[in-house]
Amino acid sequence: MTIAREFAEYCVDLSVDDLHDETVEYTKGLLLDTLGTTVGGYHWSDSADVMVGAGRALHGTRGPEGTATVLATGDRLSPADAALVNGALSHSLDYDNRHSPGSLHIGSSVVTAALAAAETADADGETLLRALVAGYDVTARLGMACNPRSSHERGFHPTGTCGTFGATAAVGVVYGLASDELVSAFAVNGSQASGSYQCSITGGWNKRIHPGLAARNAFVAVALATNGFEGPPDPIEGDLGFLQAYADRPAPERATAGLGDVYEAARTKIKPYPVGTFAHVPLALLIDLATEEELAPDDVESIVVELPTSGAAMFGRSEGDAHPTSSAEAQFDMPFSAALAVVYREAGLSAFEAALSDDRPAAFDRVMDVTTTVASDELEAYLPELYPARVTVETATESYELFREWVQGEPDHPMTWDDLERKVADLVPALDADDRRRLVGRVRDLESTTGRELVDLLRTAG
Repeated sequence: MTIAREFAEYCVDLSVDDLHDETVEYTKGLLLDTLGTTVGGYHWSDSADVMVGAGRALHGTRGPEGTATVLATGDRLSPADAALVNGALSHSLDYDNRHSPGSLHIGSSVVTAALAAAETADADGETLLRALVAGYDVTARLGMACNPRSSHERGFHPTGTCGTFGATAAVGVVYGLASDELVSAFAVNGSQASGSYQCSITGGWNKRIHPGLAARNAFVAVALATNGFEGPPDPIEGDLGFLQAYADRPAPERATAGLGDVYEAARTKIKPYPVGTFAHVPLALLIDLATEEELAPDDVESIVVELPTSGAAMFGRSEGDAHPTSSAEAQFDMPFSAALAVVYREAGLSAFEAALSDDRPAAFDRVMDVTTTVASDELEAYLPELYPARVTVETATESYELFREWVQGEPDHPMTWDDLERKVADLVPALDADDRRRLVGRVRDLESTTGRELVDLLRTAG
């Protein structure tokens, strides 16, 4: 049986009764997290107006009002266009949930696609829940099968490439596709999966649109498949298929190992900070140190952050590099994160925005100037399951050496519902406490609600 066929039959046969209680609860948390990052992406991202404007322009060529909603603005677009915009917004802050073994973000493509389909079809909460579990599984498993480091070395961003298949699985579940139709839809994905990672080297907003494109392409694939499209039966592991095209050292067996027994949604990290994952442990260590030791920025003489080798390449600076001037640069700059921790003793969106403003404290630049990033092959060995860091801070009178392997939000150290509500409050300040509690309650009782009702609750945040 091909991988596409196994995925398709799994999606069709999946029942909420099959799921572990812990998986159901965790998946609901991922849904709430993605609703927050999607609306928050509009309120906080410098690329938001471009994303929304593009969605409006695309839909303007298609005629009357659509059936799916841009969550932050209330715009009514086609499901594909709404999924494009919501997916791009959700990933714009790099605050969306992430599957470490597959080295990709999932909610920004799978949740946004599933919700656009569920709103259009007026699907119930159980259907939406099944769609999310299926979408997370397909995306994560393809990420692992690609061998994430190999795929990155080829210049691809698995969030976009693999997310196209997972979003298609989610939309297929909502729309009730038969297994043959899903196989055909996955075959279409083999011709439209995309995501160049050049932006990680020379900048730009491309990374942000990848999950949006994946979510939109899911509707293209499903529309073609349900209208009789015929594609190859083995689009994933075939000799010229997805895995061979997007990775040098694929491991196709990882795509289906434990399928139906191990649910990858429950192995997905909910991010505690709006920066790239390699900066999370250093941020947590430095925030704790600055708070517990009452460390003033002027006390700091040097900070050395030791990261896995691949993380140091992405987050370190070369001699003469300028300080970040945009959020896209700051999200992947280790000296910026270090200064954020020491100067503001937090890393929420308000602090992030203040740190990018013209009137930030002079101490912020000074801390960036004394921060260096060092590559470690020893720490590289922890990847992709863990993203550890070692931080050494020198003051005039003290020396601190700190090490940690994880931060809160990892599957083994999950956020509580209160933690998630605080994250939503950071992301969506327009939602007052009562509205947030109603949203959390509706998500926790997902089986008794619908996609449309969830969308209606968020309209007040636009």
